[in-house]
Amino acid sequence: MFVMTEIMYAILHHNLHQVSTVTHSTLVLTTFLPYLIGMSNLLYLICAIALGAGFLYWSVILLVGHNQQAPMETFRYSIVYLMALFVALLVDHYLMPVTYLVSHV
Repeated sequence: MFVMTEIMYAILHHNLHQVSTVTHSTLVLTTFLPYLIGMSNLLYLICAIALGAGFLYWSVILLVGHNQQAPMETFRYSIVYLMALFVALLVDHYLMPVTYLVSHV
């Protein structure tokens, strides 16, 4: 009985990391939306791509499962990732204002 519980836990645990990786990929793609809809410029896009690549890296490390510290490291990076994305959005907004969104009536 105990062995079956461990096997089921391992299967479930691995599947949760797969779902987590797919969710992380989707979240990274949504960070490109401010650029795609014209709310930000190239500076934000470059930062979003670079930060997203780092987040996907930790997500893959979490999926592979060889690093026991991967869940905590992924969590730490996610905090830095969100903070840096917001900073990039602010810097992009103030250094390179989007002027074509303003209507000239």
